[in-house]
Amino acid sequence: MLTEIQKFSKIAAIYKDEMLKKLIGINSNIKLKSNSLLERQIRKTNRELQGTAPKIDVLIDQMANGNISDAMFKKLMNQYEQMQIELSEKLTEQKAELSAIKDDIGNIRHLIDCFQERVYIEELDRETIVELIDYIEVFKKEKVENEYLQRVDIYFNFVGQITSDHFHALKEFVLESEAENKTNMTQVV
Repeated sequence: MLTEIQKFSKIAAIYKDEMLKKLIGINSNIKLKSNSLLERQIRKTNRELQGTAPKIDVLIDQMANGNISDAMFKKLMNQYEQMQIELSEKLTEQKAELSAIKDDIGNIRHLIDCFQERVYIEELDRETIVELIDYIEVFKKEKVENEYLQRVDIYFNFVGQITSDHFHALKEFVLESEAENKTNMTQVV
């Protein structure tokens, strides 16, 4: 566990933004929808909801002027009221989804900050484990050739398990970023 925390702490210290992007990708609770797309959908739903009020006003005027029958008035009024209910529910769901995404992103930022604070960690303590780790799965020892190996999976808070594939993808991203920065530096000089 200490080794895992040390390697992620070193990456977090140097490549905080890149790590945030990768961990957001790992977190299955963060939807593929971007915040801006969801915010646009919320604005659209809100406009549609506000657009029902003038329609109801026109309907009431039509009824008052005797231009429509009671039966037609009731039918249209029920449709508009149902539309308002559906749009209100949709708006509530969209706002809750956006809030959950923002909470998850905030929690992942906090996790990265916790990693950064532990760059020079040499020994595990309870506070570190509580702040960083959600739970740990320890598997039965298995004999592989002449030695026994025991698999231990660490599930970090807010992102779950960071597999070796995730770590290698992050490491490759970091190496590419460094190579790109060196190329840019040599072009400037």
